[in-house]
Amino acid sequence: MKYLLTVLMFLQLAGILLANRATTYTYTPSSRGRGRFTRTGDAYLPGAAVTTLGLDEPQDLHIAPGDMLYIADTGNARILIYDIPRGRPAGEIRDSLFRTPTGVWFAPDSLLYVADPAAKLVIVLTPEGERVRTYERPVAAAFGDRNFAPRKLAVDAAGNLFIIGEGLYDGVIQLSPQGRFLGYFTSNRINLSFTERLQDLFFTEEQKANLPGRTPVTFSNLYLDHRNILYTTTIGDSRAVKKHNAAGRAIVSGIYGTEGAAVDLCVSPQGAMAAVFDDGETVVYTRDGTMIAVFGYSSRDEDVAGLFDTPSSIAMDSSGTLWYLDGAKAFLQSYEPTPYITNIYDALARFDRGDYSGSIRVWKDVLEVNQVSQAAHLSIGKSYLFQGNYPRALYHTRIADDRHFYSQAFWEIRNLRLQRSVVSIMGAVALLALGVPIFRFLRHRYAWADYLLRPARAFAALPPVRSFLFQFRLLKNPSDGFYELREGREGSAGAALVIYTLFFGFFLLFAAGRGFIHQKVPPEDIDFLSLLLGYAGIIALFILSNYLAASIHNGRGDMGALFTMLAYTGAPLWTAMALNVALSHVLTANEVFAMRLISGAGWTWWGIQLIVALRETHDYSTRAAVSSILYSLLFMVIIVVLGVIVTIMGRQVWQFFTAAAKELVRNVS
Repeated sequence: MKYLLTVLMFLQLAGILLANRATTYTYTPSSRGRGRFTRTGDAYLPGAAVTTLGLDEPQDLHIAPGDMLYIADTGNARILIYDIPRGRPAGEIRDSLFRTPTGVWFAPDSLLYVADPAAKLVIVLTPEGERVRTYERPVAAAFGDRNFAPRKLAVDAAGNLFIIGEGLYDGVIQLSPQGRFLGYFTSNRINLSFTERLQDLFFTEEQKANLPGRTPVTFSNLYLDHRNILYTTTIGDSRAVKKHNAAGRAIVSGIYGTEGAAVDLCVSPQGAMAAVFDDGETVVYTRDGTMIAVFGYSSRDEDVAGLFDTPSSIAMDSSGTLWYLDGAKAFLQSYEPTPYITNIYDALARFDRGDYSGSIRVWKDVLEVNQVSQAAHLSIGKSYLFQGNYPRALYHTRIADDRHFYSQAFWEIRNLRLQRSVVSIMGAVALLALGVPIFRFLRHRYAWADYLLRPARAFAALPPVRSFLFQFRLLKNPSDGFYELREGREGSAGAALVIYTLFFGFFLLFAAGRGFIHQKVPPEDIDFLSLLLGYAGIIALFILSNYLAASIHNGRGDMGALFTMLAYTGAPLWTAMALNVALSHVLTANEVFAMRLISGAGWTWWGIQLIVALRETHDYSTRAAVSSILYSLLFMVIIVVLGVIVTIMGRQVWQFFTAAAKELVRNVS
C-alpha cells in the first residue's frame, strides 16, 4: 500500500509539473489547402483574469498611452479606468449625459470620446472626466432623416470622427472635428443570392417593390492605428476583417475561417491584426491579411481563465499583451504573447524595414516550432524573391500555397532559362521549319523516303484505328463527315466508347493535373467518383433529352446514333483541355488569357460541330438543329427537377413507412 501511494503521489506531482497555462490550442493554416488547419505552438497564454471590477455588460475598451485601459461599462453607465502596470483600478468617469456608453476611444489629442446610442451623442471628456463638447445628429441634408445612435467610434490625429451607428446600414459615418458630416467613409456591398439575381432579371418593377428590403451586412467595430489607417470588422461576412485606404476601399480582407461573427480587432505596432469573434476565437493576421494563428473558444458553462462566454472587445498594450472584455460574464481577461508569436512580429517588422536576411533568420526560428506555418513560408518566399533567389522563393511560396508570388518567382526562373536557351530554341524551330518541306521533297523524289511512312499508314488503315482517327478528319469537313457517320461508312460505336473513355481521362487530367499556378483545387480535395458519375450522367441525359426532342420534331437519329455522334464531336474539347494542361506548366498567372482563349476556341468549335452533327444525324436544317439543342437543354432541366422531386418524395414516403413500422413493432411488443 505504501508503494502504491508513493507512485500515485509521483504521478500527481508529474501532472503538476507538466501542466500548461494554455486552456485552448493554437492553430495555423495548413499548406495542404484553404480551410485546413494544423496545431502549432501557443501564440498567447492566459494571463490575468480580473473579476473584481464590478462590471455590468461592458462593451468596449481602449488602451491609452501609459497602458491606462478605459472600459465602457455599459450597464453601470460609466467609463472605468484600469491601470495595467499596477494591476488595479485607477478611477472612473461618470457624466450626467451617459445612458448606455458602448464605445470609448482615447484620441491623440488626449481627450476621451464616448459613444452612447441611448443618449444619441458622442461625448468628449478630459481624462479627469470634465466634459469638453458633444456631437449630436448631423444636420446636413446628405445625412437625411437617418437615426444617429453612435455605438462604436475612433478618432484620428486630425480630430476626425469615424462612427458606427446602431441600425445604420449606409456605412461608417465620418464627422469633422467641428461635427460637420463628411459622408460615409466606407460601406459594405450588398451580396445578392442567386434567387435575388433572378428576381432582378425577371420581376417587374411592381413585383420588385413587394420584395423585402435588401440591406448590406453591418460593421461591428472599427480601429485606427498610429498611421491613421482604418480597420473594420463586419458581421456575417466571410472576409470579416478589412483594412481600408484613404478612399475607404478595402485593400486587405482577412478571411476568418471560423463559425463566429467578428466582434472587434486591434493592430500591433508592426501592423499585425488581432480580431476576436463571438464564438471566443481570436484570429491573428499579418498586415496583408495572411492568417497567422487561431486560438481560444467560448464556454458558457465553465469559469476557466482564458475562456469566454461572449467576448465584446479586444485591445493590445505596449508589451503586446491582448486584453479582452467578456460582455456576458463581465470580466477582464489578458493573454500574454509567447516567444513564438513575438518572433513572428519581429520577423514581420524586419521584413517591412527591408531587412530580408534578418527576417528569414527569425522566420526559420518560427519554423522550428511550426514547420508548416503558412505565414512563415510566404514571408521567407517573398524575402528570397526580393533578394533575387528565385529557386528558394519558388520552394517556399509553393509550401505557403500562394500562387501570386509563386507565379512571380516562376516567371523570373523561366525568363532566365529562356535567355540561356534562346539559341537552342531558335535552332530547333528553324530545323522543324526546314525539315518538313525537305522531307516532302524527298518523298516525291525518292521512294525510300515514302517507304518510311508505310508502317504508320498501315497502322492507321486498321479498322479500329481508322474509326478512332475519323474524329480528326471530321475537323476538316464536319458536314460530309457526320453524313458518312450517319450512313455507317465511317466510325463505330466501339470507337465512340474509346473516345468517351479518352475524353474522361483528359477531363480528369484537366481537373487535377494542371500546374500549381492554375490548379486552384488541390487534387486530394477532388471527388473523382462524383466527376465520373457527373460525366456519365450529363452524356446520358443529353442523349435521352435530344432523343425525346427529335421524337417530337421527326428527327432520324436513334439513341445509338446519338451516342456515336456525340463522341465524335468531342475532339475540339479534349484537345483544348490537353493543350491547357500542357501550357499550365509553363505559363504564369499573368498569361492565363492564352489558356482562356484556347478554352473558348475549343468550346466554340465543339458547339459548331454539335450543330452540324445534329443537322446531319436528324436530317435537319441548321435552324432546326439549334432548336433541337435548346429543347434538349429544356428537357434536361425538367428531368433533373423531376428527379429531385421524386427523390425527396420517395425519401419522405420511406421515412413514413419506416416510422409506421417502428410504431407497429413497438405497439405489438
